[in-house]
Amino acid sequence: MSKPAKLLSIVALSISAVLNSTSVQADEGYRYYVGGQIGHAEMDSAHQHESGASLQRGPMFGGQFGIQPFSNDHWELRFRADYSELDVEDISDDESAWWYALDALYFFNEDYNYVFAGPHYEDFDSDEQAGAHIGVGARYYFTDNWALTGEVQGLYGFDESSTDFVASIGLLYFFGQQGAATTAADDDRDGVNNNLDKCPDTPLGHSVDAQGCTRFYEQAIVKQVTILFAHDDATVPARSYNNVAEIAEFMAQHPQLDIVIEGHTSLVGSATYNQKLSERRADAVKQLLIERYQVAEQRISALGYGETRPAVSPEQNADDAAANRRIMVEMNASKRTAITNDGQ
Repeated sequence: MSKPAKLLSIVALSISAVLNSTSVQADEGYRYYVGGQIGHAEMDSAHQHESGASLQRGPMFGGQFGIQPFSNDHWELRFRADYSELDVEDISDDESAWWYALDALYFFNEDYNYVFAGPHYEDFDSDEQAGAHIGVGARYYFTDNWALTGEVQGLYGFDESSTDFVASIGLLYFFGQQGAATTAADDDRDGVNNNLDKCPDTPLGHSVDAQGCTRFYEQAIVKQVTILFAHDDATVPARSYNNVAEIAEFMAQHPQLDIVIEGHTSLVGSATYNQKLSERRADAVKQLLIERYQVAEQRISALGYGETRPAVSPEQNADDAAANRRIMVEMNASKRTAITNDGQ
């Protein structure tokens, strides 16, 4: 039997065994795939042509099929067969080469990146030997049933102590009821299949993007705090400590937020005196935030405006003057809020 015929027989028998296994094991949730690959082989000089010259390199092409149990998405098993016409050093002749390999694949990045290893058998025109190989690969699904692959591997031959290297790309097709069920699975029920979902634990009810990640909108939050002072006094009243605590709590919730404390006075007294008084009032609140509530000093600025920005003008009575004796803090922040499927 010719080598191509031998290869086809092996592949046919292996596919039949896998399909039969899949049928028997359907309750265990197996999926399977077939595919083809092309690549390039760089050969160890230990490989000799019948003329005694060393084999060098050549293009490769082949086929593969594999199976993966649902119960362990990290592992796959597959069979590969590759063929190449290898260049021979210093002569125009080529040497035919076949590789038959069994691989165990381990996926360490969901269903995209993996390592693989296993035994292989090399059947050249002038020689044959068994060996083992190890490699790394990446897989990209562009539909539920189709995927592209890229791999690099090193192959060690036992008899000749040879070390060869192969790089390849491939195209895979997943089929069968079990395979379709796997690629179409959507564990977090967000409408994006597992193999395409970059955020596999999205809370139920969240609106998601094409990669299965929650969509957000920025919600503006504005909080204003006013503290009133006694006449000609820069001491923060004890009854206003809760207001200072509100400022500290808001700043703790928004650690990137810096604030400006604005000090103000009534219109009674000289402008020069009132300017200094307003600065002392703003600074008193600043020191309370630092010492009592452990807010970082660099996050707080204290400014005095004296009587230049009255809340009530003109002052017609004691209540108007009391409203002007104040500090003000206006805090602006934003909050990322998840968009839900009901639009809230």
